[in-house]
Amino acid sequence: MESDRVSVLCGAIGILATIGCAGGETGEYTDVELPEWRIEEVARIGSLDDPDIGLTRVSRVLFGPNDRVYISQSSEREIRIYEKSGTEVRRFGRNGEGPGEFRSLGAIGFTHDTLYVADMGLRRFSMFTPDGEYIESFQWQSTADQAMVGSVFTIPTPPQIVLDDGTGLLQQGFGYRPGDVDVLAVPWLRIDREGTMQDTIAIQETDVSRGRMVSEGGPEIAMFPPIGDAPLYQLMADRSGLVMVERPFATDGGRHTFRMRWVGPAGDTLRVRDYDYAPVPLPQGEAERLIEQAVERYADSPIPIPRATIERTYGEPGFIPDFLPTVSRIRTGDDGSVWIQRETVGQETVAWNMIDTEGELLGTIRLPATANIMAARGFLIAALEMDEFDVPYVVIYRVVRDPETNAE
Repeated sequence: MESDRVSVLCGAIGILATIGCAGGETGEYTDVELPEWRIEEVARIGSLDDPDIGLTRVSRVLFGPNDRVYISQSSEREIRIYEKSGTEVRRFGRNGEGPGEFRSLGAIGFTHDTLYVADMGLRRFSMFTPDGEYIESFQWQSTADQAMVGSVFTIPTPPQIVLDDGTGLLQQGFGYRPGDVDVLAVPWLRIDREGTMQDTIAIQETDVSRGRMVSEGGPEIAMFPPIGDAPLYQLMADRSGLVMVERPFATDGGRHTFRMRWVGPAGDTLRVRDYDYAPVPLPQGEAERLIEQAVERYADSPIPIPRATIERTYGEPGFIPDFLPTVSRIRTGDDGSVWIQRETVGQETVAWNMIDTEGELLGTIRLPATANIMAARGFLIAALEMDEFDVPYVVIYRVVRDPETNAE
């Protein structure tokens, strides 16, 4: 559920960073001009013409020992290992239920020096050496059986992060009936292998009352705003807990603030930082583009919605905001860094800010608008990018902070 927001300005990005501390106290704002770093492509993994080396559905990307790159291919139930240079090392896994086989690939990661792969279909974890040699598998009980509680139901959910003590971190899976719920409260949990809850890390509350129920003589269907400002949550890839961004829509063009909060695996607040930003107005013509997208999307739905209904709903006050969310995405590195994607709409490139382990904004890079950071380690980034034919590539970038010395 991506619904948090942060705002970024391009070029020499001017953000006013507040000095914050655990418990939510904040200090005085001070002007900070972030340096804009260049990026250097190290490798591009994938192919348009060669199906043997091409990628299909990339679900996870991970940096491993010696900066090797692990790519999870969910369609093939396969993990591929590459050197940082893009040279393929090995593939392992296939569809099945036997040792080293998968039915539905989930999270991948390292605990100590062992690679774990979650199988959501078989509700088990398989363990491998860094070279992909199978070690063992074990069942991991999910947090809940699927059951309806009023208009909300929980879904069995395996961990997304495994800690060295054998417990796992996850967001509880859920579903709900649109129109029957105003606020969803979904927990982030730490559980053991038996599915027993050890800690509640955070409760993610999402206001879903902004949706509109529409009907054209048949069943009602929910139509939600195309741009949201719900908080963004992301488990830390270094397994230190959870980071969240509170990014309410700006109400005017004056100075506004978004807040980031770091929480440990036991639910204790580690750090709170506020960042000031200048709101970016919704570009001229963007509302019309969003309407056209909705017309195309709902025309192919099982219950088509006429253009007039879409235009009427999108034209309601507040359904489309006056300002863009300042943060569009949040990603974490296995070194404890955090990357936040700034305002996105119609650009060829989009700004990403790097935040260090103390919450300090360090600098900015610009990635293609189709790029999504999947993994990060220091100043090494793996991004999933789509070409004009919607063919996926995993691109490894090195961030160059000092162009004169070419230093990371």
